[in-house]
Amino acid sequence: YLPFCQPGAPCLAISTVHKIYLWLKTLTESSRDLLKEFPQPKNLLNSVIGRALGISHAKDKLVYVHTNGPKKKKVTLHIKWPKSVEVEGYGSKKIDAERQAAAAACQLFKGWGLLGPRNELFDAAKYRVLADRFGSPADSWWRPEPTMPPTSWRQLNPESIRPGGPGGLSRSLGREEEEDEEEELEEGTIDVTDFLSMTQQDSHTPLRDSRGGSFEMTDDDSAIRALTQFPLPKNLLAKVIQIATSSSTAKNLMQFHTVGTKTKLSTLTLLWPCPMTFVAKGRRKAEAENKAAALACKKLKSLGLVDRNNEPLTHAMYNLASLRELGETQRRPCTIQVPEPILRKIETFLNHVREPREPLLTPDVLPLGKDSGPLSDPITGKPYVPLSEAEEVRLSQNLLELWRRRGPVWQEAPQLPVDPHRDTILNAIEQHPVVVISGDTGCGKTTRIPQLLLERYVTEGRGARCNVIGRRPRRISAVSVAQRVSHELGPSLRRNVGFQVRLGSKPPARGGALLFCTVGILLRKLQSNPSLEGVSHVIVDERFSRYFGGCPVIKVPGFMYPVKEHYLEDILAKLGKHQYPHRHRHHESEDECALDLDLVTDLVLHIDARGEPGGILCFLPGWQEIKGVQQRLQEALGMHESKYLILPVHSNIPMMDQKAIFQQPPVGVRKIVLATNIAETSITVNDIVHVVDSGLHKEERYDLKTKVSCLETVWVSRANVIQRRGRAGRCQSGFAYHLFPRSRLEKMVPFQVPEILRTPLENLVLQAKIHMPEKTAVEFLSKAVDSPNIKAVDEAVILLQEIGVLDQREYLTTLGQRLAHISTDPRLAKAIVLAAIFRCLHPLSRENYLEENLLYAPSLRFIHGLIKQFSENIYEAFLVGKPSDCTLASAQCNEYSEEEELVKGVLMAGLYPNLIQVRQGKVTRQGKFKPNSVTYRTKSGNILLHKSTINRWEAGRAGEGRLTWSRRVGSPPTAREREPRARVPELGPPGKWGGRETMSAPWSVRALAFARNVSL
Repeated sequence: YLPFCQPGAPCLAISTVHKIYLWLKTLTESSRDLLKEFPQPKNLLNSVIGRALGISHAKDKLVYVHTNGPKKKKVTLHIKWPKSVEVEGYGSKKIDAERQAAAAACQLFKGWGLLGPRNELFDAAKYRVLADRFGSPADSWWRPEPTMPPTSWRQLNPESIRPGGPGGLSRSLGREEEEDEEEELEEGTIDVTDFLSMTQQDSHTPLRDSRGGSFEMTDDDSAIRALTQFPLPKNLLAKVIQIATSSSTAKNLMQFHTVGTKTKLSTLTLLWPCPMTFVAKGRRKAEAENKAAALACKKLKSLGLVDRNNEPLTHAMYNLASLRELGETQRRPCTIQVPEPILRKIETFLNHVREPREPLLTPDVLPLGKDSGPLSDPITGKPYVPLSEAEEVRLSQNLLELWRRRGPVWQEAPQLPVDPHRDTILNAIEQHPVVVISGDTGCGKTTRIPQLLLERYVTEGRGARCNVIGRRPRRISAVSVAQRVSHELGPSLRRNVGFQVRLGSKPPARGGALLFCTVGILLRKLQSNPSLEGVSHVIVDERFSRYFGGCPVIKVPGFMYPVKEHYLEDILAKLGKHQYPHRHRHHESEDECALDLDLVTDLVLHIDARGEPGGILCFLPGWQEIKGVQQRLQEALGMHESKYLILPVHSNIPMMDQKAIFQQPPVGVRKIVLATNIAETSITVNDIVHVVDSGLHKEERYDLKTKVSCLETVWVSRANVIQRRGRAGRCQSGFAYHLFPRSRLEKMVPFQVPEILRTPLENLVLQAKIHMPEKTAVEFLSKAVDSPNIKAVDEAVILLQEIGVLDQREYLTTLGQRLAHISTDPRLAKAIVLAAIFRCLHPLSRENYLEENLLYAPSLRFIHGLIKQFSENIYEAFLVGKPSDCTLASAQCNEYSEEEELVKGVLMAGLYPNLIQVRQGKVTRQGKFKPNSVTYRTKSGNILLHKSTINRWEAGRAGEGRLTWSRRVGSPPTAREREPRARVPELGPPGKWGGRETMSAPWSVRALAFARNVSL
């Protein structure tokens, strides 16, 4: 009693303290009694509410609120059904406090008549009757779950419906779904149809549904024989019941009652799969109970509920009736109700049409011949008309006058290593159709060669004949080079330099023109003007002389300012770290690696604090890494962020945002550029002094066996390292920081694997058929410098034939010739063509939807650019009268754009065979049946939906139906460790992830549209 009575303080009377002690003792004993009466109170609460409301979880009706005390944990349980009430529980651990509160709630439920005398559940009908007692009409809270089949062993289990249980249709969509998918990846899943087909071949004794109660008391010899057959009967019974009913305990469903003195008589009451009683005797209690349990095991085996090895069946086998019913539901044909007015219109139409109509795509409306239609001017994009002799002379004289007036500007241009080789280069170009100029970084081959060509033609009085197309590897490179060349030529000739890239163009004036474009644009110009009439020279970067049959090669030395290099061991020393970061280790046995974003951030901050003034260019693998470093930098800089200009550069960022990296920052502001490998070649950012090289980049790999593209993070080549280092020494001395050890540099491959060897070939084959239709795809691509695998080419041809782009002789079909004008994936291009035919193009351009849903503004600009590009493509394919019709709601091509089912049908027909069947119910590889979960199935097997797919949750809520998808990719196994749910899908070795035998890893797709029960 000393804690209650201290010197100088009022003392509690001993009687009062004793009362407190007795109260605490009584409270503890009553709590223990409650837990004896309700050993699984949380499950029981959820089962009552689940059974009553017809739901698979009761999270919304039971809310546990925790309060941490100095020694005891307190939990307040808020019960929202059948009426709002609160109960409290206490315990040394949170789980103990929750169980105490749940047990008190169970006592309330029993007092309200919601539980039977033995705490058993009532059937659903009785709960509907009880609803009125609590002042809530039955219909207001009765929502039976339609996905749970009515006949199942599981329905007899009072704890079968558990909170947060399996299923994705009726529970909240959040972390639980993520955990569910993680489980699927580890154990694999089988959809219901596949499981049923497997069970048909199984030789198990078929399950027999014995619903009537029974009482069995046999002689002692029979009990002894049963015990010999089942040596551990109580354990077996418990395992069977727990697996069959998804319960954590079997106490509520198997109860022993033993009486007697010298001879013990044990009665086993088994409530699953139906009420049954077994009686046996023995000299000891344990002996009698084991004999009764053995008799129960023998009975279960006779019912087919134990296998031939006396082991439990799987959860799915115990729920076979539910599985069969679900399978029958999936195979049941869908009834489509066509409105009577539409049927009458169809009948009237068919009665009036006696002869077949002309096809939608007729040669007189849509010229399909190779030589049909006017040639397109490769420079301006307008119809090509050769210059008259008088116009050519006038333009040439005008160009010569402009050239003479630009003298001072040219004098200010710095001399580059290529300038002394001017005459050698120009003479070789005059004498040979193909010349290769091999120059190191900084020699001027990109910007100066086009100017030298234009200068010779202009000064010789034939400038109008000089029209040069320069092919650049990327959009940002084409734009930046065009701007640099126009600046060096001066204001008078600036209009003679232009660019054309995807989603943007600024073509130059005709005659004496320099046009810089990407490879895709150049291919489209060849498509509309095969011989490039009107072009004098084509400059193609990064090609090899052996491809052109021994043409002359002119070597030009480059010029670079000195660049001091630091490798990982040096960087760690500078940062005060003495070991490699754990997250940046590379496993030599796998061509896969991870990047420590914290290390990158620390290095950038170190350079800012102790390095030379100037911009910092950081090469990172992809967008996730760019955003990660940007976020870390912003958090570290805090209030000083205004002193820094952090610029992300990625191919999906609009061009106007990418161009910001070339702008000079204000005085006192340091530029930090976070870029992928698009900043690696062909662009120069003048103020870059420091380069941080992660040594990694994203590379698309195509697996011929699985037909899946995998966007992997891999080590760059040594050539990439040199290029990245060179970004720091273009305009002044610089520093390069390589986030890999020197030993790794020696292990890197010399050059990157050519794209033609590691990507799908559908687009390439389509382009080949446009330019060389008389050759097969294999014949044409075998001439490439690095020819692709013949099997990969054949796969691409088969796909194009399957979607109707090529015929069996590998000639372009009528549809294929339309698709050739649309610069996107052939399947998506097919959907666009079909949308034009069926007059529902408008959904392609619903900007108001994007704006109403507050989507990212740069993405809106990018999408708007795509809409404009596709509109022009559709016009070039002779499918609309003018490009603006595509976005005009009143145009004929948009007559049926509001017919949602038609739009879905067009998407499904266009993206075929990229269809996904959404099926309800699945069985894990461990045999657990999840009736409310969904599976996604393609022709090749089960897949997962990518986390960026907006229809991921919509498909789950909508139940069975169809999805279409545009891209299927996989991710390496360590991606799960690096970032949450990194399925790009955005594959691991066979067997690592489970799944179907035809798959070597989890699939994931980006789904475009969801359509319920659409058949074409």
